[in-house]
Amino acid sequence: MSAELRVLAVAGLPEVSEGMRVGELIADAAELEAGDVIVISQKIVSKAEGQVRKLSAVLPSAEARRLAAVLGKEPALVELILSESAEVLRAERDVLIVETHHGLICANAGIDSSNLPDADTVCLLPEDSDASARRIRTEITTAMTAGSGMGLAGHSTSSSAKSHPRPAIAVVISDSFGRAWRLGQAEVAIGCAGLAPLDDWRGRR
Repeated sequence: MSAELRVLAVAGLPEVSEGMRVGELIADAAELEAGDVIVISQKIVSKAEGQVRKLSAVLPSAEARRLAAVLGKEPALVELILSESAEVLRAERDVLIVETHHGLICANAGIDSSNLPDADTVCLLPEDSDASARRIRTEITTAMTAGSGMGLAGHSTSSSAKSHPRPAIAVVISDSFGRAWRLGQAEVAIGCAGLAPLDDWRGRR
């Protein structure tokens, strides 16, 4: 077994918008092999799934306006943060630390405005990142074994699926998480498909 680890960027992807099939875009742009793990930015997944909101269309609640005044934030943004949160853990020093409905502990419920075409818009996390990863993985493996009639490593797709199973690839959806009141960021896997995210060491010695 090779001990080599390579990290390769996928070039040539278009600006992603709602309704696009992210898996098909990646399969068309990348030369993938069995065993590859494809790490996808949460932002393009959210954009493809329509998780972009216009702040001007959001009606802030009284609680959102109260917190916005304390934190110096846009009331509409605070309203979206609250709507995406199961619990507010801390609200101080210009930061809302929350537990999202997904169970993630992060600042501002993972909502941000970077890499979006319009200044008035923000991007939410996917509703179910594991489901998103499963769907994208299916799109990729389907595209890899279709099209020209040649699948992974030159296998003909004219034979039965049993003779030529879909290639074993995995998908991870990642997001950049800052640590509250600290410098720097870390990439966090918020969804995956095709791999076991945890190695259970209970009972091992």
